[in-house]
Amino acid sequence: MTRVLSFEELSQLAPPWSAEEAFSDAFRCLQGALPELAGFCGAVRFGSAATNRCNILSDLDMLVVTSKLPEPGQCNLGTLAGIIRNTYGIQVSFETVLATDAEMGCHSIGLSLMKHLRWCAEHPDNIIGKNPLSSLQWGPTVPVHYYVDKKHQELVERLRYLDFQERRLTHGIFLFDSYSDEQRLRFLGKILDAPGHITRRLFDRHEHHREYSTQEMLKILQDGCHLIEEQVPVCALLEELLKGKTNFLSVVQEQLRHPSQSAYGAALRDIFTLAHRTLAFNQAVKSLFVSQSLL
Repeated sequence: MTRVLSFEELSQLAPPWSAEEAFSDAFRCLQGALPELAGFCGAVRFGSAATNRCNILSDLDMLVVTSKLPEPGQCNLGTLAGIIRNTYGIQVSFETVLATDAEMGCHSIGLSLMKHLRWCAEHPDNIIGKNPLSSLQWGPTVPVHYYVDKKHQELVERLRYLDFQERRLTHGIFLFDSYSDEQRLRFLGKILDAPGHITRRLFDRHEHHREYSTQEMLKILQDGCHLIEEQVPVCALLEELLKGKTNFLSVVQEQLRHPSQSAYGAALRDIFTLAHRTLAFNQAVKSLFVSQSLL
């Protein structure tokens, strides 16, 4: 997930801070610390950090399988995340699964993420301890007889994902003013991520080893929805939203060189103005996707 930093956090990452060095150091720290945790079975690094695409907006995504929950007072994943954030300026996002749930397929990992995890696990440098995918089963989250075939199964999951995005965006827009500063920054990151995630996930693009260009994303959307001329505005909306993320990255890089709290605050407000546009994009894609899927 895109990490949106506070101005104070950004100010602490003055040059010569290097994303490549910071992420490498943070992962080495996890390699030494995770196996010491009670019940640790194995972990795999995924996301941009696993594919050499990390930058200052990235977080360090880790799937961790453990045989037990931590006891009160024990060192846990939250403790490690705090140490790494304070030491390296990196936010670690842990996806945790109990070993018993992994073996039964009782977890929230969807088909798209599972495909990505399998790709990451093929590269031993991403693994800590035992490969957690060796015991992680993927199965439908509703009874098997509900699905008619694989195509129907994937359709249901994708529609559920669009519903999830709609709920999350709507919830954040309504409650933004009541959020803590940290919650606001997390929601802004979700706004920046949503258009790309929606496009790639719905149309089954799992080339996780590289970044898609704006033109490639637009082509995915056009081909996936079989767009005709009067539906092209949804592509313009996607292009606008992707440009918003690119512009914010440029602002952050400039802030490293020339910090300005007022300029950075304006950039954060600009992200929030994209929330309604992002919700509109999700709703438009859902409408197109459903109409095409039911043909």
